Amino acid sequence: MSIKIIPFLFLLVFGLAANAQTNDSYFLTGLNLLEQKDYSNAITFFSYAIQTNPNKASIYYARGLCYTETKDHQKAIDDFSISLKINPHQPLALYYRALNKYEIKAFRGAIADLNQASIFDPNMPNLHFQRGLAKFALPDYMGAISDFSQALIFDEKNYQALFNRALCKLAISDFGGAVQDLELLLEFEPHNVEAIYYRGLSLYRAGHKSRGCEDLRKARGMGKQGIDPIVRDYCNF
Repeated sequence: MSIKIIPFLFLLVFGLAANAQTNDSYFLTGLNLLEQKDYSNAITFFSYAIQTNPNKASIYYARGLCYTETKDHQKAIDDFSISLKINPHQPLALYYRALNKYEIKAFRGAIADLNQASIFDPNMPNLHFQRGLAKFALPDYMGAISDFSQALIFDEKNYQALFNRALCKLAISDFGGAVQDLELLLEFEPHNVEAIYYRGLSLYRAGHKSRGCEDLRKARGMGKQGIDPIVRDYCNF
């Protein structure tokens, strides 16, 4: 479960460029490099821009995006934090800081940032999904189920949210709910071996041992690794 970059980065770059002053040459060059995904050089130019204008929130924010993409998570967190100190009303800066906190396993900090971001923009794409991942990692299964359910309201084709919600339900012994989610997922992804495997576990633990073993054997035949002991113990071979 990894961080999910919001898919309108180009619009973010365009918006930053539109708001830049014409004399912000370092900043504008950095934005062009960011758009081209040349993150290393973009970081260099944003750093130059900070030297000449250290109190501009958007420069730290843009450099934080670069550090996010290069997986330098602590530096990204530091830049988003400075940007938010200068301008606290930035839901996207909170969102991206949360993504980086998640990657360094600061799950409660990630949740706090996403909670704050949701106050500013409750309809932000992927916010509920990302918060669900952080709650799942704690673990807070009931909280994660709530967020994954919200994510599915925003995007009914978020199959990862559906799969993760099923895992949460399995973890709290809601086997019927897990089976329901996994069967819905398999309607769209019939060859998803992980979904077949976990449906088998859920069915077996719900008391449907024959159907569960059928799925477990199928998952093994599809190449699912490490499940021979489970198939042997549950299904006698």
